[in-house]
Amino acid sequence: MIEETIHTREAFIFHNGKKIGDSVKLVREGPLTLLVDGEELVTLLCTGQFPEDLAIGFLRSEGIIDSMEDVTSIRADGEQGIVWIELRESRKLRQALLHKRTLGAGCGRASLYFQPLDGIQITQVGPGPRLTQEEVHELMRKMSTSGTLYKDARATHAAALAEPGEMIIMREDIGRHNAVDMIVGNAIRNGIRLDDKVLLTTGRASSEIVLKAARVGIPVVVSRSAATLLGVEVAEKVGMTLIGSVRGGKMTIYTHPHRVVP
Repeated sequence: MIEETIHTREAFIFHNGKKIGDSVKLVREGPLTLLVDGEELVTLLCTGQFPEDLAIGFLRSEGIIDSMEDVTSIRADGEQGIVWIELRESRKLRQALLHKRTLGAGCGRASLYFQPLDGIQITQVGPGPRLTQEEVHELMRKMSTSGTLYKDARATHAAALAEPGEMIIMREDIGRHNAVDMIVGNAIRNGIRLDDKVLLTTGRASSEIVLKAARVGIPVVVSRSAATLLGVEVAEKVGMTLIGSVRGGKMTIYTHPHRVVP
């Protein structure tokens, strides 16, 4: 990590015209560049936490690698904001298909949906878990109340990997994509199965998030926010259960509701 993630800065905080504070906590935002086989692939704007997980998760969820067996070495330098990754020879073609991009923290990030890789990377997800509506709400509550960065500085999204009744991994970042990639990277590096898990996110269920989950075989995606039309269409196509607007006792099941039992 380049610096501490949370910084305190002077500010003037008012409520109803009355000054109530003179400092504020801010979450760090900085670049993390992925150098793959010596070439710059992408620069991610992120908090700087868990750089190896973020790098591996990005490569896996964007279809460049299938497992850690495709990676011959990985090294991160937090002060420089760089992660060096070396791939085995058969993965180099996939890397060559991707263009160097600078990705924002979330809203402006371009999707790889129309890239040539998707024709060979997106397949039907497996049967996956079955869970109740109560379990969906409880998992979302656990993730939402576990975010330490959000409690201190707001300005962050969270993602979690879960099983019915249990949250396994939880990560936060300024970008919802980054939080998901850190989850995927941690699972890949630690040999955790993904085809029987639930992915939770505080960000909207857009096509990018759904595609990331589909590429790694996650069959259920749950969002605290709403879904986009393309996100729903992709989820329907790959057999994924997509649930959104999980808050206040409500939820919307957009696709494949058979995994949510009464």
